[in-house]
Amino acid sequence: MKEPFVPKTSSNRLKIRISFSDGTFIQENQVSTTLVKTVQLAGAERVLGLNLRIGKRFFMLNHLSEEEQKMTKFKKVDENLWIDTNSDTESKYNTLVEINEKLNLGWYIEKVDPLHNNSY
Repeated sequence: MKEPFVPKTSSNRLKIRISFSDGTFIQENQVSTTLVKTVQLAGAERVLGLNLRIGKRFFMLNHLSEEEQKMTKFKKVDENLWIDTNSDTESKYNTLVEINEKLNLGWYIEKVDPLHNNSY
């Protein structure tokens, strides 16, 4: 039987959950907010030092003009650091996995489907 059409809203879109060894986790309603909080927790300066890219663009920048801040989907994570959140959930997930591995953080990162209560 075909599943009924459910319009995408921020509450039923795919999420990312970051679980920690103490049993706590981060899973925000918007994946970009999860990304920001996770980068802050990992240490924005440490993540900047990884020189990560999403496609051809740098994931983090330490300078944006006021015009760039208005035109692009960069989120501020520290006083002078921004991350590029203009990517799909899969790219954000892959970036978080890369940060976790390169910084040896030991986090468990999973994609969560709130519509079907599944994680993978």
